[in-house]
Amino acid sequence: LPATGKINVLILFLESTRAFELEHPQVGPTLFPNLKRLLKEHALYFRQAYSSSASGGQTVRGQFSTLCSQFPNFGAPAVYIQFNYIALTCLQGLFQQNGYQTAFAMGYNNTFHGTYSFESQHGTQQFFDQADFEKRGVTQHNIEWGLADKPTLEALIGILEDLHRQGPFFMSFSTLSTHYPYTSFPEGELPEEIKRLSQDDEDYQGYLSSLKYLDHALGNFFEKLFSSTIADNTVVVLLADHSIHLVPTLPLEGLQKYEYEYRIPLALITKHAHPEVIADPVHQADVAPTLARLAGLSGNVSWVGRGLLN
Repeated sequence: LPATGKINVLILFLESTRAFELEHPQVGPTLFPNLKRLLKEHALYFRQAYSSSASGGQTVRGQFSTLCSQFPNFGAPAVYIQFNYIALTCLQGLFQQNGYQTAFAMGYNNTFHGTYSFESQHGTQQFFDQADFEKRGVTQHNIEWGLADKPTLEALIGILEDLHRQGPFFMSFSTLSTHYPYTSFPEGELPEEIKRLSQDDEDYQGYLSSLKYLDHALGNFFEKLFSSTIADNTVVVLLADHSIHLVPTLPLEGLQKYEYEYRIPLALITKHAHPEVIADPVHQADVAPTLARLAGLSGNVSWVGRGLLN
């Protein structure tokens, strides 16, 4: 990233994407060839990252932990849904205070689970949802939850470039195509060896296929992003909103029997990164203080997270 001047920040929340399949020695390279290459060449990758989302409203719990550096109200209603006006400084508000444009985007209705209400009360100025992406020519659906990830992420590049022309931006975006019910995609066709490992479990095979499609969409997105006008001074935080409870048909050992429900991918990605794998355990709550430090933000905040890069 440039030594001086403001940077652009994009947080990509990957729906229901866990670290177990990504890290699996047989499944990972087959399902995630693009993401594996991206992490190897362009990322600070945190191999032990966790989400605490475990009950209803998991996506907005993950967003809350990441953006507000707080834990997600365990065993009680999600904050986005129940406590829209809670007095917290979240990352989007801190970026706004420091002169950034702030935005949220997804290929579904942005009012879902209180997202618009909470975000608009905590510093998000612009919203782009299914209707906005359809106006930009995105029509493909591959699940019942809104628009397909690949064309939506392609259209996101245009939105980011539009924002960049007006000044520095902070945006978060949520993918959708890996949401339940898990669907087998033509772009996510599984090879026979993966089908054998998944033991003809229809739900699990659908999930693996959706992960392969997500990798296809991410590979296309980052190729276009790195060729765009914003690549040199933009950092992308790529992480899952939460893991899932779907039991793998693959053998589980030791802590894997519990970890797969909470362990997620997390990486800081830039075009000109000096790649590194960081083994220290981190949490979604560590993202906000890290980005505040990276962007040189100032303001009166109190973080739960300690930061990713101590």
